[in-house]
Amino acid sequence: MKNVEHDAQDMIFKGREIVEQGQFIADLASCNEEYISCLPDDSALSERQWNNQIDSWRRLHNYASSANSIYGKIDRLYFATDSTSVASSAAISLAYIPSLPPPSQEPARKAFERFSRIIEKSHILKELESEIQRLELTTSMSNNESILSLLSQTDQAFKVPSISEVSSVAVLIPLREAINRTLADLLQRRQSQEKTKNNQEKVRSICAQCCFSGVDDTQIEQLANEANDLNKLLSEAKQEAMNRDSVRELMNRGFLFLRSFMRTLDKNRMRK
Repeated sequence: MKNVEHDAQDMIFKGREIVEQGQFIADLASCNEEYISCLPDDSALSERQWNNQIDSWRRLHNYASSANSIYGKIDRLYFATDSTSVASSAAISLAYIPSLPPPSQEPARKAFERFSRIIEKSHILKELESEIQRLELTTSMSNNESILSLLSQTDQAFKVPSISEVSSVAVLIPLREAINRTLADLLQRRQSQEKTKNNQEKVRSICAQCCFSGVDDTQIEQLANEANDLNKLLSEAKQEAMNRDSVRELMNRGFLFLRSFMRTLDKNRMRK
């Protein structure tokens, strides 16, 4: 009977997580709907901005329409991962808001604020800690500062800044180091070593050897591209003056990437 109880508890856990992920996606969709209503016509954004937004909305729609058919066939960890990758791609970009007509900027900003609050209320740091423990990354293989310590520095520097204004360097540079440390440690856990010259190639190589079987090539490529973009943006934080909203947007994007990336990985396919 102990086995029955264990299986029943596992079903309950999976059911709760499915509900939570469904609500997460519904909330993100609602934020994007608010944002869309702020766009008066096609001239509101540039062609590149429109292409980026349309691509992110399409991924969000595709996820929502297929979730019911896949949740019963895939592992719990992989189910959770798909929604987080959608979240990072469906983000409402603060950078687009100033290009909107003045009457549309305030409601668009409110949609951005609500999106950010949804991310911040998702207990993402606790979930990252759980993933770090699951993958046995609690101590750095390079004997440097741990990934979790760097993420905590990022969180504290944003929530409790040492000066009156949030420092983009204090928040975003530890985040960049946490991402780089994660990639460096995971590279050493691959069964077969191969050279990788940038973060994009590192993510591809790690995923090719260590992902759960249900993770498809499209998602891997999205993660690889996001790793590359984040490295550039976080490195530029040293040179750019950034307000609190811009720092928060980039911080949340980095947290979402790490959570999504880690949740694709199967510890059983890694070297000890």
